[in-house]
Amino acid sequence: MSTPAEIKPGWPPGAAPDSEMVSFRNDRSPSGMPREGFSRLHDRAPRGSAVWGACDTTELPIEVWGQYPQKFLPWATKLLRCAPSEILHLCSGALPPSTGRVRVDIRRGVNPDVVADARRLPFASDSFDGVMLDPPFSIEYARDLYGTEYPRPSHLLAEACRVVKPCGRIGFLHFLVPFPPQGCRLESIRGITTGCGYRIQAFTVFEKHQDSLFAQPPAEEMPIE
Repeated sequence: MSTPAEIKPGWPPGAAPDSEMVSFRNDRSPSGMPREGFSRLHDRAPRGSAVWGACDTTELPIEVWGQYPQKFLPWATKLLRCAPSEILHLCSGALPPSTGRVRVDIRRGVNPDVVADARRLPFASDSFDGVMLDPPFSIEYARDLYGTEYPRPSHLLAEACRVVKPCGRIGFLHFLVPFPPQGCRLESIRGITTGCGYRIQAFTVFEKHQDSLFAQPPAEEMPIE
């Protein structure tokens, strides 16, 4: 399996790969924590939500930051056009065991089905009907809230494209709208927020190309004598 540095990111000519490195150096609380995690760190009540209600995380051996808003997942699943039980969840965090087909996270303490780096998955190609990704949104989020390295969206999407079946879809939640990975096309982009005072995120959906039914052009028909 290729290492992340060897994976072709799928950025078009002229695009700067560093533009996918999100950092909020000037948007930090005095403690150094990203502001959206500061209230929770000090056990303050979350702000009111105008659109989707914020989910509280389940009881886990370690503290887990972030989770899909309430009712977001059923809505997002419809955009992937596959059964919820057939979805591979990458960077799954606090998702409960009943969610999807397989939950993958690099942190053993969140009790995923499979402990793995989402950039190097232990699955065969073309294995899943759909893939959902909810990675850390910035360098600070990855380091301060999750204790992990910031994964480049292009590396995550390259591996998601490998394991999703032809015509399968990939849903990607992030502050960035990434370029389509090689072998996929952009299907849709939707803005996601839970209300005023919250950052808006993008839910981007890609679809994997269907290869031709023929590996090569069919041979010419032999003349009938």
